[in-house]
Amino acid sequence: MTISTQIDSSAPKLDVIHVAKSFRTADGEMVHAIGDAELKIAEGEFAAFIGPSGCGKSTLLYMIAGFEHPSSGTVSMNGRTVDRPMPDRGIVFQEYVLFPWLTVEGNIRFGLDVQGRRDAASDERVRHLISLVGLKGFEKAFPHTLSGGMQQRVAIARALAYDPEVMLMDEPFGALDAQTKRRLINDFIRIWEDNRKTVVFVTHSVEEALLLADKVYLFSARPSRIKQVFEVNLPRPRDITAPEFLEIETALLASLDEEVARMME
Repeated sequence: MTISTQIDSSAPKLDVIHVAKSFRTADGEMVHAIGDAELKIAEGEFAAFIGPSGCGKSTLLYMIAGFEHPSSGTVSMNGRTVDRPMPDRGIVFQEYVLFPWLTVEGNIRFGLDVQGRRDAASDERVRHLISLVGLKGFEKAFPHTLSGGMQQRVAIARALAYDPEVMLMDEPFGALDAQTKRRLINDFIRIWEDNRKTVVFVTHSVEEALLLADKVYLFSARPSRIKQVFEVNLPRPRDITAPEFLEIETALLASLDEEVARMME
């Protein structure tokens, strides 16, 4: 296990430099969500964000997506400032954000259709993704006929369809029951190993973060910063009962508990 408070200086895929974010609530209160966040995420890295509720994890994810903008500081990808959403970043939300009038196949190929990509190559890509996420035989099914886990598989495949460089995931398994979540985690590891895309994954679950990520970025209490980076140098699939896993889990939980207590003061 490696625990670090230092920033990797090598050329990153994603670079967050002294980012702060404040906003005003409906009743006029100023909230300083992110104080001074700095992190670098490498090409092909699976990064997990974890921290107390309300510490700005999802806010930073949305800044990487281009949906939000920093109050100060910069977010860049491949050395270029992120200022708007682009197809080079795919996103999967916690809610099952599917088009109810489209089939599984239609939802997955939606982004390709918007880009005017209707050809043999795009048809083959959609077929490959349907097989990859385990939905072969459900191509013509509509979202309301699918379980929650199956709907998230569709959402993941749709985000992958136009081949983004970075996958952004905002608690995508948070609404699932424990059994479905564990199976989808294992399946997503297999999907990720098929393409090795850069992933930024927001979660409240320490176990989920450690099962998935190469590095876990622990956010401090608000106004947040990156308190620690936990490197998870364990082979996948990971055994949650292994001593090495439990060692990292214990250290991460202890540090997270400190920040949760600070948020409640």
